[in-house]
Amino acid sequence: AGMTPTEALQAATTRNAALLGREQRIGQIAAGFEADLLVVGDNPLEQVRAVLDPLLVISNGHVALDRLTFAR
Repeated sequence: AGMTPTEALQAATTRNAALLGREQRIGQIAAGFEADLLVVGDNPLEQVRAVLDPLLVISNGHVALDRLTFAR
Protein backbone atom coordinates (compact mmCIF):
# COMPACT_ATOMS: atom_id res chain seq x y z
CA ALA A 1 0.00 0.00 0.00
CA GLY A 2 3.10 2.20 0.13
CA MET A 3 4.93 3.79 -2.77
CA THR A 4 7.73 2.21 -4.72
CA PRO A 5 11.08 4.01 -4.51
CA THR A 6 10.49 5.44 -8.00
CA GLU A 7 7.04 6.73 -7.03
CA ALA A 8 8.45 8.30 -3.85
CA LEU A 9 11.18 10.12 -5.77
CA GLN A 10 8.68 11.30 -8.38
CA ALA A 11 6.37 12.55 -5.62
CA ALA A 12 9.22 14.63 -4.22
CA THR A 13 10.31 16.04 -7.58
CA THR A 14 8.20 16.13 -10.76
CA ARG A 15 4.80 15.67 -9.10
CA ASN A 16 5.59 18.21 -6.39
CA ALA A 17 6.64 20.73 -9.04
CA ALA A 18 3.37 20.19 -10.90
CA LEU A 19 1.32 20.64 -7.71
CA LEU A 20 3.11 23.92 -7.10
CA GLY A 21 2.55 25.00 -10.71
CA ARG A 22 6.32 25.35 -11.19
CA GLU A 23 7.05 22.41 -13.50
CA GLN A 24 8.70 24.78 -15.98
CA ARG A 25 11.37 25.76 -13.38
CA ILE A 26 11.78 22.87 -10.89
CA GLY A 27 11.27 19.15 -10.58
CA GLN A 28 13.93 17.84 -12.93
CA ILE A 29 17.59 18.18 -13.77
CA ALA A 30 17.69 20.13 -17.03
CA ALA A 31 19.25 23.27 -18.47
CA GLY A 32 17.59 26.38 -17.09
CA PHE A 33 15.95 24.59 -14.17
CA GLU A 34 16.58 25.42 -10.54
CA ALA A 35 17.91 22.36 -8.75
CA ASP A 36 19.33 21.15 -5.49
CA LEU A 37 21.34 17.98 -5.93
CA LEU A 38 21.79 15.08 -3.57
CA VAL A 39 24.49 12.46 -4.13
CA VAL A 40 24.00 9.15 -2.34
CA GLY A 41 26.04 5.98 -2.07
CA ASP A 42 23.32 3.54 -3.12
CA ASN A 43 20.79 3.48 -5.95
CA PRO A 44 17.70 5.29 -4.59
CA LEU A 45 15.53 3.59 -7.22
CA GLU A 46 16.29 0.31 -5.48
CA GLN A 47 16.61 1.60 -1.90
CA VAL A 48 14.87 4.95 -1.41
CA ARG A 49 16.23 5.20 2.15
CA ALA A 50 19.61 6.00 0.58
CA VAL A 51 18.48 9.64 0.39
CA LEU A 52 18.56 9.76 4.19
CA ASP A 53 22.37 9.40 4.17
CA PRO A 54 23.68 11.86 1.53
CA LEU A 55 27.34 12.05 0.62
CA LEU A 56 27.08 15.42 -1.13
CA VAL A 57 24.42 18.12 -1.12
CA ILE A 58 24.44 21.10 -3.47
CA SER A 59 21.83 23.70 -2.58
CA ASN A 60 21.31 27.06 -4.31
CA GLY A 61 24.50 26.47 -6.29
CA HIS A 62 26.68 25.94 -3.21
CA VAL A 63 28.05 22.81 -1.59
CA ALA A 64 26.08 22.45 1.63
CA LEU A 65 27.49 19.05 2.66
CA ASP A 66 30.54 17.22 1.35
CA ARG A 67 31.25 13.85 2.89
CA LEU A 68 32.99 12.70 -0.31
CA THR A 69 36.24 14.38 0.70
CA PHE A 70 36.41 12.17 3.80
CA ALA A 71 36.21 9.06 1.64
CA ARG A 72 39.36 9.92 -0.34
